[in-house]
Amino acid sequence: MATKKLATADLPFLDIHGKEFNSNPHEVLAQLRRQSPVAKSQRGFEVLRYETLNWMLQADEFDIPSAEHTVNMGGGPLQESFDRYGRLPALPRDQHARIRRVMGQAFSLRRIAERRELMADVANGLVDTFINRGECDFIADFTHHYSVTVACLLFGVDTKDVPSFQNATATLAHMFSVPLAPHVPAIEAALKVLWDYLEPLVESRSREPKDDFVSVIVEAQKAQGKLSKEELIWGLTNLLFAGHDSTRSQLANFVRAVVRHPGTWELMLNDPEQIPFVMHESIRFYPTVQANKRVVRSTVDFDGFHAEAGQLIYLNTLSASRDPERFDNPNTYDVSRPIDSYNTGFGHGIHHCLGHVLAKTEMIVAMTVLLERLENVQLNGSLESMPYSGQLGSLLKLPLKFNARCN
Repeated sequence: MATKKLATADLPFLDIHGKEFNSNPHEVLAQLRRQSPVAKSQRGFEVLRYETLNWMLQADEFDIPSAEHTVNMGGGPLQESFDRYGRLPALPRDQHARIRRVMGQAFSLRRIAERRELMADVANGLVDTFINRGECDFIADFTHHYSVTVACLLFGVDTKDVPSFQNATATLAHMFSVPLAPHVPAIEAALKVLWDYLEPLVESRSREPKDDFVSVIVEAQKAQGKLSKEELIWGLTNLLFAGHDSTRSQLANFVRAVVRHPGTWELMLNDPEQIPFVMHESIRFYPTVQANKRVVRSTVDFDGFHAEAGQLIYLNTLSASRDPERFDNPNTYDVSRPIDSYNTGFGHGIHHCLGHVLAKTEMIVAMTVLLERLENVQLNGSLESMPYSGQLGSLLKLPLKFNARCN
């Protein structure tokens, strides 16, 4: 089959800042998929189909954009350093593997399972603050606090310092904004807060280890001795950021999907083994990670197009999650789908999310607590979404009303 040069191809345009896309993204993306497997947007080339996206996440012909990409986008020096030394999804393969081996020591299945009670305690404490009201903003009252509190407790951060971490890690979500420039001062300030806290924490755990994730990672670093100071501290920063922002956003989308589909709450209440299936379908239906970036390493052909080395490509997860070539009735919320039918919610291939088991466990524990304590949960007004930022899709407001369960 003849191929077209990607750089000069006549491609349909995806206006990621347009009103139509922001109000009804799935209809816009469906129209584009019918025209072409690839579109052009303000940020570059957009891959729209699931199979191609899934292949690109694993193929040797593609790699993560280097830290120079951050510089080219107008990022500040701390963000460049973070991207160069610690943000795992942005690191070259060899460096990524080296850092991942050390950081991964904290994420064993046993260690995560042992923290389920801690997660439940945090979730119950948050529910206590609003259960008597019969209503809440699930974002402000629960998700904004839950995942960052769990992450900080796992890492050994003092509870009095959680609010500063909360604000800093939430600010880092703007690293993926297009354009980036308006957010640079806030991003730089947030990264400084995290570095200034984690540097002495690492030194303290090096002298006196405790039963927390930072101590495990510091001990692994001592044994393997393969990370620089920047890689260690920025690597921990990345884990805290991912542990807060991505998890809080996906948990909100999990609950959003459930309350919008009557009977799903009762299904999980009557059969808790259904919770993971509902969670995975919610991740597909409302994905938090809505795009990934890849750069072409070597000349490659795909979907009838010819791409040259160095070209930047966006893997549009939001489009892939509703691709009818992959999913029957893609716009139908179907919790009976196989769990592995959509396996890109936490990335795929060598850059698969290091903390995916922790994130899923946190969401399952949180949902279990909500099921135990709330019933007749419904939307209580209009939800509010964050304007499309380029990579992460988050809710700003999720108003709910409910009754307290009588156990």
